[in-house]
Amino acid sequence: MIAPNTSEPIRPWQGIASRQEPDIRFFWHWPQILDTFEGAIKAHAGPLGNYTSDHFYPLARTCASDEYRCPTITRLLSDERLDNFGYQVFTHASEAARHGLGYRLEELNTAAGRGAPGVSDVAASAVWALDSMFNAACPQSPEDPSANRTCRVGATGVNFHNAEVRAFYFPEEGNAYYNAIRYDPTATMGSPTAAPEYYAMLFFAHLAQGTSGLRPVTVDVEAPADQVKAWRLDGARSERRLILLNKGAEPTTLTVEAPASTYELNRMTPYDPTGAGRALDAPGMQIDGNEVAADGTWPGFAPTVGKITNGRLQVTLAPGETVAISLRGLSR
Repeated sequence: MIAPNTSEPIRPWQGIASRQEPDIRFFWHWPQILDTFEGAIKAHAGPLGNYTSDHFYPLARTCASDEYRCPTITRLLSDERLDNFGYQVFTHASEAARHGLGYRLEELNTAAGRGAPGVSDVAASAVWALDSMFNAACPQSPEDPSANRTCRVGATGVNFHNAEVRAFYFPEEGNAYYNAIRYDPTATMGSPTAAPEYYAMLFFAHLAQGTSGLRPVTVDVEAPADQVKAWRLDGARSERRLILLNKGAEPTTLTVEAPASTYELNRMTPYDPTGAGRALDAPGMQIDGNEVAADGTWPGFAPTVGKITNGRLQVTLAPGETVAISLRGLSR
């Protein structure tokens, strides 16, 4: 059993927190819902255990009557929309934990209404998806920014929504704009292809999933303070990993403390096959210069390897680029 799967309105978190929003659906009914369903959920656990779940969309393609919902890349990657996400996930994951239940984002993507062209189907969606996975695992509530710095509360997983472009059960009409994996809508049913969001999942699965010690990190950058987001992780064999996400449209350089002997560096980078130099609005992504092949196979990761001198490492991030720095041979 999965319950309650609530979907909240696309509104600023402040209005929901103050209970001034006219339509907050189930948000403040969450404790009562869990009181009601807790026993049934625990009695019908599936392979992922006992959990309850939410839906979340930062934007909506249908926004004619509400400008706040309208999708743009700037809005998608803004701290404001991330704060809305963090508030909902922290509040509901905390309540789920109080009931002895796990918590997942059962439906999540860039814009309700099957996404938005030029926002949901470009590189910005991959940056957003990766940022969202880290913030689902360790939500930072804007109401109390220090409450979850140790990542004691969070979601155990997310599902990014895939759909047909117009309505369910009409696959021949094509893919929704936000699809991470694009199916072949023709009668030949050829190989699916990877959209930008898929690369975010691949990057996270290879470099973050299965690690421990997740923490948000503040870094000094040659850019606006909200442009680069950073997370640290602990891997195996005395390995530490730093994930740096450049959510901005400009390159930036930073120097990180690296008390290790060697490093591996993986990059997830916007890719514009036309050569026009698009970044956040580029139609594709690459990881370490590689793409998923036409037959659906992944050629593999190809990190840059190097030695560290003087305990510091300088890194430049291109617009919309994510870098994972894996430090080996840490000095303790």
